[in-house]
Amino acid sequence: MTFRKKILTILFFSIVSGVMALVLRHVVPLLSGPAVQITSPIQGGTYAESFLMVTGTSRRAADLVINDAEVLLRESGNFSFPMVLIDGVNTITIIVEDKFGRSKTHELTIYKQ
Repeated sequence: MTFRKKILTILFFSIVSGVMALVLRHVVPLLSGPAVQITSPIQGGTYAESFLMVTGTSRRAADLVINDAEVLLRESGNFSFPMVLIDGVNTITIIVEDKFGRSKTHELTIYKQ
């Protein structure tokens, strides 16, 4: 193999690996749909207060619903939602949906003393 062919081969594989890195970084997450990470409250946590804020961050989300109420998403994807707790078991259902109609549901169970 000539020196020129070696250089062209190296350039070709460098470009291909760069394209693959871009695909993995930008396209694959789009294919996986929306995501949400709950910051507070903690799953299974026990709380003495009657009121708390459900907070977290969403990615690739167009809509977010907590216990049948639409929640405003900031441009950063952060959200907060006030919630009144009843004594005993409280279930929080979080549904996140992207602009293509794909959705994911998360449920948290927390306890009020």
